Amino acid sequence: MARILLLYHYFHPDTNVSARLYSDLACDLRRRGWDVIVMPSNRIWGDDKTRLPGQEQWYGIPIRRIWRPPLRQASALGRMINAVWLIVAWSLASVRKKMLPDIDVVVLGTDPIFSILAALPWKWFRPKTKVVHWCFDVYPEAAVADGMLSSASWVVRAVKKILRPAYRACDLVVDLGDCMWRILQEYRPDEQRATITPWALVEPDEVEAKYEIHPDASGKSKLTILYSGSFGRAHSFDTILALARCLRQEPIEFLFSVFGNRADHLRRSVGSEDTNIRWIPFVGPDQLQNRLQSGDIHLVSLRHEWTGTVMPSKFFAALAVGRPIIFAGSRDSAPAIWIDRYKVGWILSSESVEKMADQLRELILTPDRLTQMQERCRQVYHAHFSRKVMEDRWIRHLQKLTESKP
Repeated sequence: MARILLLYHYFHPDTNVSARLYSDLACDLRRRGWDVIVMPSNRIWGDDKTRLPGQEQWYGIPIRRIWRPPLRQASALGRMINAVWLIVAWSLASVRKKMLPDIDVVVLGTDPIFSILAALPWKWFRPKTKVVHWCFDVYPEAAVADGMLSSASWVVRAVKKILRPAYRACDLVVDLGDCMWRILQEYRPDEQRATITPWALVEPDEVEAKYEIHPDASGKSKLTILYSGSFGRAHSFDTILALARCLRQEPIEFLFSVFGNRADHLRRSVGSEDTNIRWIPFVGPDQLQNRLQSGDIHLVSLRHEWTGTVMPSKFFAALAVGRPIIFAGSRDSAPAIWIDRYKVGWILSSESVEKMADQLRELILTPDRLTQMQERCRQVYHAHFSRKVMEDRWIRHLQKLTESKP
């Protein structure tokens, strides 16, 4: 039986999106016959004080947690110390062959930042072990997109020089789309890559359409447009608010259920005259499906300069519940390309706000068209982006890396 080691900052019982994705991946690999070991930190995302047990078994998967100091991830200094701490611990694990014997594949994530540096010691001390990097975000490019660093600065040049050998030490780099791969090619120009996107945390079997008749509009339908999830530095809202303001007099409501470091900025930008914008509380995992289905259309955003550095997981969540997407972002980004390819929504820009408003007005009058779009979204998700599709893709690539193993 081939043995795989997953190295990521957070894991079960953490409810953070990326932690749940890695937990899903571990369960899927275990179910498909892999011997899986996980080595996360002993902390919870967003709660750096809570300490989880050092070791436990979960669905037959050994979890060996690394103690790290309770430093705040929200602090730049704390985040950097935590990153160094975990990278050093994972690097040291490569030489502890009695504790971790016969590791066939190591999967490295991108939390903490620069985790890929651990690929080097794993290749040095265990050359037969295959190293896979699943890239959720790209640094230092994300820091440049955020304006924290200049692309021409000596810091960025030095970091890139250090990262290149680590990327090239990997046997496979897994990206989230072509826009991300275009960035990664600077580090690794060959084609040893795969695209495996995040899947939705909720995958209902059927679409539950929620398209009601507005009680005060004498037969006019009320359209609900939902933004649900994190709202951070990578997200934009200017064109979204412009669209909402174009539609103030229409039976269209914009709902925001947000958290993150730019959520307050978004709230402050909404005035008393924005009567068609409403705030609703964030919900936990047990209520997520109902929340996602409460909107007829979903909003997804990504600032242009962040294209390729991160991937908004809200895109996949929307498709899974059968909801078309209004994407505020670059046409060069993967979500925009998929929207065009599969006809599952619209791309919103500052130049297309009026056109988008007209399309939504037409949609109010043609509810059957919206129902058809919702069904197509669900079909596209299950054909191209579902957990099962990505699980099969993982298995195919891992089997290629371990052809000598049963």
